[in-house]
Amino acid sequence: MDNEDKKIKTFFKYYIIAFLLTLGLVGWWRFAPKPLPILGRIPPFRFQAEDGHFFDSQRLVGKVWVADFFYCSCHSTCPLQTAFMSELDKKWKGNPGLDLVSFTLDPKDDTLPVLAQYARDTDADLKRWFFLTGGKKDIYLLAQKGFKLTAEDDSTAGVPDFIHSTRLVLVDRSGAIRGYYDVQQEDEMKKLQSDLGRLL
Repeated sequence: MDNEDKKIKTFFKYYIIAFLLTLGLVGWWRFAPKPLPILGRIPPFRFQAEDGHFFDSQRLVGKVWVADFFYCSCHSTCPLQTAFMSELDKKWKGNPGLDLVSFTLDPKDDTLPVLAQYARDTDADLKRWFFLTGGKKDIYLLAQKGFKLTAEDDSTAGVPDFIHSTRLVLVDRSGAIRGYYDVQQEDEMKKLQSDLGRLL
């Protein structure tokens, strides 16, 4: 084999390697998971936790966290929301990168002792799952404007009734909203688990 043949053979060898590498990169780009979208940012907030201490949103910087809005006397979707939050709490036990935050929409009735008892009944890890209360106007403003969720007080004749979203919200380490997931949809709950794993 002369030098010219060797050059041609070497050229085709490297050409085939380059072609296969390009093919692999294209396939990876096509099928690799796309980054989670940024759907908004959570504004700063400061409320009171179930233990009586004030909780500042700065506490969540650097953490991935999941939030929901509920009230303790709710018998419709709130138990489902809390059950799934509890599932996350237990599944990611020992992972310091995850926090959970539940905001009450009924600060009048969900006093600190009530929230503390609710947390105990839920067997929540209170080192990373926080049950927050505060001024009603501030909570509703945060839900509606910050989280972009439905939150309305529909109470009549002294009977508490609050219209609220059934979605859990996934927030990243910088305070950006990365996803909304309806607890009534099993496929969305599976997606939350997957997306949470990606962020963690």
